[in-house]
Amino acid sequence: MEIRNLKPIHETFSKWYAETGNASLSARMAGYSVKNAGKQGAESLKNKTATQQLITKRIESIREKLNNNKYPTWENLFPFKV
Repeated sequence: MEIRNLKPIHETFSKWYAETGNASLSARMAGYSVKNAGKQGAESLKNKTATQQLITKRIESIREKLNNNKYPTWENLFPFKV
């Protein structure tokens, strides 16, 4: 799956969304204002094909790690630092 370059804020959003499944929280953690986080989170999921692809890729990676580890650890599942 080829994913074009994303802005850093969209990269961070996708990392948090893959981890939490919460668009508003992910938008706040990515740097959107608290006031606009809900709207921006929804827009990121609705309109950004590259963001959606990256989220899907990260979720698949997490699932693969779960399948490969009998006793997964937090570090194995989420190795990135935000």
